[in-house]
Amino acid sequence: MVAVRRNLLRTRLSLAAYQHLRTAARTAATWEGIQRADALKVLKAAADGYADQRQDRRSPLPTAHRG
Repeated sequence: MVAVRRNLLRTRLSLAAYQHLRTAARTAATWEGIQRADALKVLKAAADGYADQRQDRRSPLPTAHRG
Protein backbone atom coordinates (compact mmCIF):
# COMPACT_ATOMS: atom_id res chain seq x y z
CA MET A 1 0.00 0.00 0.00
CA VAL A 2 2.88 2.37 0.72
CA ALA A 3 4.22 2.01 -2.82
CA VAL A 4 0.80 2.79 -4.27
CA ARG A 5 0.48 5.90 -2.10
CA ARG A 6 4.04 7.01 -2.92
CA ASN A 7 3.32 6.72 -6.66
CA LEU A 8 0.06 8.60 -6.21
CA LEU A 9 1.88 11.45 -4.49
CA ARG A 10 4.36 11.69 -7.36
CA THR A 11 1.62 11.75 -10.01
CA ARG A 12 -1.00 13.81 -8.18
CA LEU A 13 0.74 16.27 -5.95
CA SER A 14 -1.65 17.29 -3.23
CA LEU A 15 -1.91 17.54 0.49
CA ALA A 16 -4.41 14.67 0.48
CA ALA A 17 -1.97 12.40 -1.39
CA TYR A 18 0.76 13.29 1.12
CA GLN A 19 -1.56 12.55 4.04
CA HIS A 20 -2.58 9.19 2.56
CA LEU A 21 1.07 8.25 2.09
CA ARG A 22 1.86 9.29 5.65
CA THR A 23 -1.00 7.19 7.02
CA ALA A 24 0.01 4.12 5.00
CA ALA A 25 3.68 4.49 5.92
CA ARG A 26 2.89 4.95 9.61
CA THR A 27 0.76 1.81 9.51
CA ALA A 28 3.70 -0.03 7.94
CA ALA A 29 6.08 1.56 10.49
CA THR A 30 8.20 3.09 7.73
CA TRP A 31 7.27 6.76 7.99
CA GLU A 32 10.10 8.04 10.17
CA GLY A 33 12.76 6.83 7.80
CA ILE A 34 13.27 7.39 4.13
CA GLN A 35 9.54 7.55 3.32
CA ARG A 36 9.09 10.86 5.09
CA ALA A 37 12.24 12.39 3.67
CA ASP A 38 11.34 11.35 0.12
CA ALA A 39 7.78 12.64 0.46
CA LEU A 40 9.02 16.00 1.67
CA LYS A 41 11.49 16.20 -1.24
CA VAL A 42 8.64 15.58 -3.69
CA LEU A 43 6.52 18.29 -2.09
CA LYS A 44 9.41 20.76 -1.98
CA ALA A 45 10.24 20.18 -5.64
CA ALA A 46 6.60 20.69 -6.54
CA ALA A 47 6.43 23.88 -4.50
CA ASP A 48 9.63 25.19 -6.08
CA GLY A 49 8.27 24.40 -9.55
CA TYR A 50 5.00 26.12 -8.71
CA ALA A 51 6.82 29.22 -7.49
CA ASP A 52 8.94 29.30 -10.66
CA GLN A 53 5.84 28.89 -12.80
CA ARG A 54 4.06 31.73 -10.99
CA GLN A 55 7.13 33.94 -11.41
CA ASP A 56 7.21 33.24 -15.16
CA ARG A 57 3.55 34.22 -15.55
CA ARG A 58 3.99 37.63 -14.02
CA SER A 59 4.07 40.34 -16.58
CA PRO A 60 6.61 43.08 -16.20
CA LEU A 61 5.43 46.18 -14.45
CA PRO A 62 4.27 48.84 -16.89
CA THR A 63 6.64 51.72 -17.23
CA ALA A 64 5.40 55.25 -17.06
CA HIS A 65 5.03 56.75 -20.49
CA ARG A 66 6.48 60.17 -20.75
CA GLY A 67 5.77 61.95 -23.89
